[in-house]
Amino acid sequence: MQRCLSAALCLASVSVACASSGGGGLGTWKGGAGDDELQLAGYQGLSWATVYWLLNTRPDGVDRLSRAFASGTGANEAWRQAFPGLTPEQADLELHDYMKHGQYAYGEATVAKASTSVAARALSEAEVKALLATLAAHALP
Repeated sequence: MQRCLSAALCLASVSVACASSGGGGLGTWKGGAGDDELQLAGYQGLSWATVYWLLNTRPDGVDRLSRAFASGTGANEAWRQAFPGLTPEQADLELHDYMKHGQYAYGEATVAKASTSVAARALSEAEVKALLATLAAHALP
């Protein structure tokens, strides 16, 4: 079984989409433009709590969810396929308990050092202008 960042990002997206507007749980979120920044930050926190809860307690379901998304299955159906029988109410209770008492699992990996090289050269006037235009386009307002 392979757990990867793409699965975590899929889960974060789904859990934000599933965060409820009223109870703060895993119901159907109908929020959007009217939500203030504090609400949105809460949804983001809930989404990552959901990711960690599922990765640590239901890794096989995470794999099934990732595969369902990869095949183009919609969020609600993907959830039903990945976590059969897990109702939003049950998920709320389990997530709440995990947030209070859960243990985080971790793994270790050995990563080979990448070989890199740096080459310095003078930029042409056109390259400088293109670089400055790119920086200006991405500058903060």
